[in-house]
Amino acid sequence: MQPMQPGPGPMMMPQQPAMMAPPVFAPQPMQALPQATGVAVQIEVETPSGKATAFLHYGPEWASSSAAMKQLIGALQMAGFPVKAWTPKGQRGGGW
Repeated sequence: MQPMQPGPGPMMMPQQPAMMAPPVFAPQPMQALPQATGVAVQIEVETPSGKATAFLHYGPEWASSSAAMKQLIGALQMAGFPVKAWTPKGQRGGGW
């Protein structure tokens, strides 16, 4: 048996950079939308001391589709409830 001779040894391959883990605060992909527990519609009522905001809460059946939500909001408006809606303010947009 021959003694082992020092030599170049096995060829070393450069290591691949480690995969970076996503930040902890990154949202996780959703498999399905969570079940809605209801719909809250914001109304704004003028009182002697100023405007008061209230939320009327309705069951999850009103969250089943956008058509159902529009129907609920339309019915509240027809009944005279002052439903608060977002409207753009000027060219900068935004605002309530």
